[in-house]
Amino acid sequence: MGTRLKSRRQFLLSLAGVGGAVLALSCAPAAAPTPTPAPAPAPAAPKPASAPTKPGARELIFYTGLTGPDGQIMRDMVGDHNKTGGDQVNIEIMPWVDMLAKMVATMAAGSPLDVVLFHPVRLKQFVEQDALFPMMDYLAPLGVKLDDYLPEPVKWCTIAGKLYALPMDQHQWNIWLRTDIAEKAGLDPKNPPTNRTEFMQWATKLTTKEGGNITVGGFEPGYPYPWSLTWSAIHSNGGAVYNEDWTKCIINSPEAAEAIEWVISLYDNVSAKSTNVADNFVKGVTAQQISGPWNIPGLTNSLGKGFDVYLMPTLFKKRVVTASAHSWALPRQRDQSRVEATAKFIKWMSDNSLGWAASGQIPVKKSIIESDAFKKLPYRKVFVDSIPHTFMWSNVRFYSELVSPTGAERKNFEMIITKQVSIKEGLERMQREINEVLNRPK
Repeated sequence: MGTRLKSRRQFLLSLAGVGGAVLALSCAPAAAPTPTPAPAPAPAAPKPASAPTKPGARELIFYTGLTGPDGQIMRDMVGDHNKTGGDQVNIEIMPWVDMLAKMVATMAAGSPLDVVLFHPVRLKQFVEQDALFPMMDYLAPLGVKLDDYLPEPVKWCTIAGKLYALPMDQHQWNIWLRTDIAEKAGLDPKNPPTNRTEFMQWATKLTTKEGGNITVGGFEPGYPYPWSLTWSAIHSNGGAVYNEDWTKCIINSPEAAEAIEWVISLYDNVSAKSTNVADNFVKGVTAQQISGPWNIPGLTNSLGKGFDVYLMPTLFKKRVVTASAHSWALPRQRDQSRVEATAKFIKWMSDNSLGWAASGQIPVKKSIIESDAFKKLPYRKVFVDSIPHTFMWSNVRFYSELVSPTGAERKNFEMIITKQVSIKEGLERMQREINEVLNRPK
């Protein structure tokens, strides 16, 4: 791995924030770990069909955690690349926790790993260990220009002035509506709510109660972890979860408290506290949900019609749409020729990311978003329209640890939502415990 990386055990321990699987690996042999079971992993698939390769062509190793239907679309794209007859890419798909753990173990053992596709919130913990190459050192000579990419995802992939991941997409959380339920309630799906007052009026009309119990939720934010909605609400109200350089948690504010109080009120009035929102939306017992464009293929196949998506309303002072991304990163390794070959693969995938739009995800190349072929795709316009309002997850140290079920962010937030502690007490504790994690030495 190069002298700048720590020993295997030190490296794994320093990245303890990746999750419990990584800690377990710190005492394991150097061989790749056996992934822990996870629900509905992507089915095993043969290597993508390839064209006859050129003499000296390599097999490049690619890890990702796309275990849903989007994983097969990514396999297909890799297959299309491999048919060009150059270097062949072997994609390995596994659940995110296992993928991150295997990524760390593979790199620390000095085994080949050429490219990963993951969320930019994971970047900082790897960059701190000097485990990734700056991307533009390898992409700029190939003609990649960042002015053809959406600025927000690029910003969130940039640390200390250097781009450490190239965004492939941006996915935004907007409001999915069962239009058939809305029409029965006397609402016009073509004129959805644009502010919090209108949104609550809609959610109330879409709610069905029997014997005091909610049988159809007018809006389901997800229980007990409605973080995507809360992220939007806090920042809409002028609050913030982290400071601008992601080094300090500042969630304990009147603005955040007011936003969370409103989120909790949804469970008391228009929500059945659904823990399986996506399935209930399909079944018609959830009238509205907050979710992203990855729903497009599944809803099209399962419902066909009777649903639509609209732009996140202005919940408080300004419209804020929660967003994340999938981004390409180059793990450090000794063989520069492999890195250069991988950069060519990344550029090919980015240039052909119209194919990735089949997964529902929104490409980040402006030239693709503005193309006639993309504009013809259904349901994407709302997500494109939401781009100017997006605020992406903060790229903090030890992100994976903080959002694990026992992490300082998630644990304390769920205690607030389930009313085990007051909002005031919960925010004070959350901020204190998060900052204790963020202030740990590298």
